[in-house]
Amino acid sequence: MGSNFESVLEKVGGWGRYQKIAVPLICLMFVPLGFFVFTPVFTYQTPPHRCFINGVDTVAGNATAEINHTVLESYIPYNLSENGKSEFARCSRFVITESTSYWNVNTTTTPVYQQTNTTRSMEKCLDGWIYMDPEGRTSATTEYNLVCDDAWKKPLLTSGLMIGLFLGSIISGPITDRFGRRTTCLVNMVLNTVSVIGFSFISSYEALLVMIIAIGTSHIIWYSCTFVLAQELVDRKHRALVACMINVIYAIGYMLLPAVAYIFKDWRWIIRSLGLGSAFFLPYIFLLPESPRWLASQGRIDEAIKVLKRIAVINGVDQTVLQDLNTNNMELGENLLEKTKDKNNANKQRERRRSSVQILAKNSVMRRRSIMICWVWNVTFLCYYALGLNTSNLGGSNYLNCFAAAALEIPCHFLVVVAIQKAGRRSSLTTFLGLAGIFVALSPAFQNFEGVSITFAMLGKFFASSAMGILYLYTSELYPTLLRNTGIGIASMTSRFGSICAPFLVFAGENGGRNIPFYVMAALGISTAGLCLLLPETKQSPLPDTMKDAIDLEKFRLFLSSRKKNRNESQAALTKDDEYDDVIHEFEDEQSKATVEINV
Repeated sequence: MGSNFESVLEKVGGWGRYQKIAVPLICLMFVPLGFFVFTPVFTYQTPPHRCFINGVDTVAGNATAEINHTVLESYIPYNLSENGKSEFARCSRFVITESTSYWNVNTTTTPVYQQTNTTRSMEKCLDGWIYMDPEGRTSATTEYNLVCDDAWKKPLLTSGLMIGLFLGSIISGPITDRFGRRTTCLVNMVLNTVSVIGFSFISSYEALLVMIIAIGTSHIIWYSCTFVLAQELVDRKHRALVACMINVIYAIGYMLLPAVAYIFKDWRWIIRSLGLGSAFFLPYIFLLPESPRWLASQGRIDEAIKVLKRIAVINGVDQTVLQDLNTNNMELGENLLEKTKDKNNANKQRERRRSSVQILAKNSVMRRRSIMICWVWNVTFLCYYALGLNTSNLGGSNYLNCFAAAALEIPCHFLVVVAIQKAGRRSSLTTFLGLAGIFVALSPAFQNFEGVSITFAMLGKFFASSAMGILYLYTSELYPTLLRNTGIGIASMTSRFGSICAPFLVFAGENGGRNIPFYVMAALGISTAGLCLLLPETKQSPLPDTMKDAIDLEKFRLFLSSRKKNRNESQAALTKDDEYDDVIHEFEDEQSKATVEINV
C-alpha cells in the first residue's frame, strides 16, 4: 500500500488546509492523556501524619488544631528525620496502661495534661491516624489510610496504571487494525471518560485497583490509535512535525495538572475534572475522520476515495485530481485489495510474527542488540516515571515542582531534533542518559540547599525525557523493515516493567530513605549510558531493509575488535539454516507491507 497511497495523498494534499485544521483538533485529545499519568503526585500524596490519640484528638477536633507538644510527647515518641529534625513517629505510640484525665481546660492558657501512669512499651496506631496537611488537602492515601503497614498499597495503585498501559500496548495494535482508527479512538475516549468519572466515586480500595488498570488500558489504546490517525492523515514529510506537535500538547496537558490540583483540594475532584475535560471531546463523534489509508487497507476503496475527495476539496486541489479519484485511475483499488487478501490471512500473519521473533532470538547480533535495547528502554522509562512521580518529595512547592517537570518536556523535544541531526542517535542517547544519571546523583548531595537540589532533579528529568524522545527513532533504525515492528513492539512492551517498578522506587524513598531513588536512578542511568556505546550509530546509514543491512550496521560500533567476528558469525547463521533463510527471503519480498507502530 505504502508508495501507492503516498502518491495519492500527495496529490490531494498531504499538508494542506484540511490537515492544518484536522490534525491540531486531533492532537487536542492528548491534553487529558498527558494530564492523567502523573495525577498520583497529588491524588495519592502522603502528608505528615501521626497516631490518633483518643481523647486528646477528640477534644482537639481536627488535624489542624494546635495541640501542646508536651501533651503529645507523653503519647507519641519523637524520631529523628532525615533532615536532622525531630518529628513525631508516624506509625507508633506509647502503650497507655491506665485511664487518664486528658485535659484540664481553662480560658487563658494552653490545656494542661494530667497523666497518672504510662509505660514506654510501643504499639501500632490502633485508633487510626491524624493527617496534618497544611493546605487541608485530601488524597486517596488519607481516605483509605494507605500508610504504615498498608503503605505498600499506595505504589500498587500507581503500578496498576502502568499494568494497564502494559496490557493496552499489547492489544492496541490488533484492535486498531481490526476496527479502525476512528472507531477505536471514539470508543476508548468514551470508555476512558466514563471510567475516570466512575473512579472518582469508588469507595473500595480493591475496586480502585481494578478500575485504574482498566483506565490505563483504555488510556494507551486511546493514545495509540489517535497517534496513528494523526500520522496517517499527513504525508511522510510532515510526520515528524505531527509527532512533535503531539508531544508538546501532551506536555501541556501535564502542565495543567498542578493548576487543577491547586484549585481542587479534594483528590476526587481532581479526577472528576479530568473526566469532565475528556467529555469535552465527545462532539468528535461527528467530526473525527477515519483514516483513508486504513479504509483502503481493508478493501473499502469507495469509502477511502470519499475521504480523499473531501481532503482534496478542502485543500483546493485541481479538478483533474478529483476526476481521477472518481474514476479510480490511480490503480489504487486493485493493488490495495490484493494486499488486503494477504492481511486477512490470519494464519499466515501469525506464522510471520512467530518467525520474526525466532529470527531475532537466533541471530547472535540481533539477539544481543535486542537485549541491550530492551534494557535501555526499561531504565529510561523507570527514570522518567520515577522522577515525575517523585516531585512531591523534593521539597519546596509541590505545584511548582510538578509544573517545572512538565514544562521542561517541551524544550527537550526540540533539543532531541537538533541533537540527533548534529551528534547522531547513539551519541545523543548516551549523553542524555549519562547527564540524567549525573544530575540525579547530584540532587541529594545538595539536599541542604533545597533550590539547588530541586534544580538538579529537574535537569535529570529533562535529560531522561530527552533520552525517551530518541528511543523510538533509534530503535526503528536498528532493525530491518520486516522485523522493525517486532523490534519496537518487544522494546515497548518490556519497558512497561520499568514503569511498573517506578512507583515502588519512589515508595522506597518515602519509607526507607529519601536518597534511595536518586542513587538507584543515577547508577542505572550512568551504567546504561555506557552500555549504549556497544550499539551501532545509525546517523549516516540508510534505514536497513534486510537482515544483511541490519547486521552491517555493526561496522558503525565503537569497539572494533569483536564486531567483525560477530558480523561474520551472524552472516553465516543467515545462510546455514535453510528454514530461516526462506522466511527471511519471504519477508524481504513483502517489505512494502511493513508498518511501524508506536505505543507510548
